[in-house]
Amino acid sequence: MEDGRGKEVVEPKPEDMDQEPEAMDPQELVSSDDEIDYSIKPEFYDPNLDEKDELWVRKQRKEGHSDAVLSCPACFTTLCLDCQRHAEYATQFRAMFVTNCEIKSDKLLPQQK
Repeated sequence: MEDGRGKEVVEPKPEDMDQEPEAMDPQELVSSDDEIDYSIKPEFYDPNLDEKDELWVRKQRKEGHSDAVLSCPACFTTLCLDCQRHAEYATQFRAMFVTNCEIKSDKLLPQQK
């Protein structure tokens, strides 16, 4: 049987349906780039986004210099844009002005020894 483009179509036999498919050769795989239409402008792309983000950060900072930007290690939400390195412990920082953080004073965390 042929499809509309003149290529022969091989239909699977019922006994072949129970078998596991053979592993594909990586050289034969078609790149997903072949499926992308680059003539259409991406809906969520903004080429000026980095510049806009930089302006926002400059407005949020009180001073132009910070030793670090602190983020949540779980979700990467920005917690502090203005930080100071600890005087004695080089891997610790002090958050000067914290955002996106809520203190739950009703929960106590045990101090690790």
